[in-house]
Amino acid sequence: MDTRSRAREDEKSIVLTDWIESLDTLGINTEKVLKEEHASLKHQQTIHAHYTRFRSDHSRGVNASASRLADAPNDYDTFASTLATAAAATDQSVLDRAQQIAALAGEFASQKAFSHFRRRGEGLYDIIRGVFEETRDSIIRDGGNLPDGVVDLDSAARAGVESEWLRLEALTERWSDILHLIESWYINGALPADDRDLERYNVWMFVFENYSEAVNTYGAGILSTIRQVINGDAKLLTIDQVDALGSNTVKKRDPNEQRAANHRQQQADDEANAILRAEWEANGVSERLGKRALKRGSNA
Repeated sequence: MDTRSRAREDEKSIVLTDWIESLDTLGINTEKVLKEEHASLKHQQTIHAHYTRFRSDHSRGVNASASRLADAPNDYDTFASTLATAAAATDQSVLDRAQQIAALAGEFASQKAFSHFRRRGEGLYDIIRGVFEETRDSIIRDGGNLPDGVVDLDSAARAGVESEWLRLEALTERWSDILHLIESWYINGALPADDRDLERYNVWMFVFENYSEAVNTYGAGILSTIRQVINGDAKLLTIDQVDALGSNTVKKRDPNEQRAANHRQQQADDEANAILRAEWEANGVSERLGKRALKRGSNA
């Protein structure tokens, strides 16, 4: 894993907000499953809003505050607060200290949110398990039903499965988002690594029980992801399970061998696509008409 993307301490609230947005995008109701984190982040937002109002009030000056009190003294607490705010307007050291306190309070609130999220540990898997398994199962089902030779949207249209291809594009993109989330959780300590050297791991190890088969699966575009999910026995795995499986000891292929294997897979895909194209044209439908039909379908 590329630990260079580890967040600094002052970025933790930003990282947590990004995680929450990612989970929401995946269709997970974070307001429900991350109530404590949302509450602390809202406190941070409230602190910022209150301090912004404080700065606005003191900038009005002593005369403006005195006039407001003359018109409506209100209760004692409001009266005392107005006096204190107006007095602060004449003392830069007080303003500096107020800014420091407000900033520190906001930082404490964000740290509390991030710390609570980290304490969930492997329980975070329970939050994404449903969307992970649904995405995996859909890729296996739809990807396994693709006709041989379908390698892109054009060939999918010729085979009459363009809607299935578009759905698979969305599914593989969601799969990638899930993997990026898991990787970020490990890099930033949300999932426990117990002082292991994360450079020895990559995110595929945490989602493929048959890592060796997954890492040696080839194909162009989304076909590679589809085949990996089908062949790799996709599951959510903890770092202890990864070690038990020995995924981090799997020897990678020599780069030249990898390129050769990928070339062989590309040739096989091209040959299957050529057969599909020949069958399609043998049925009396020209490529030009097929593309026109595809265009009409995309504009529908």
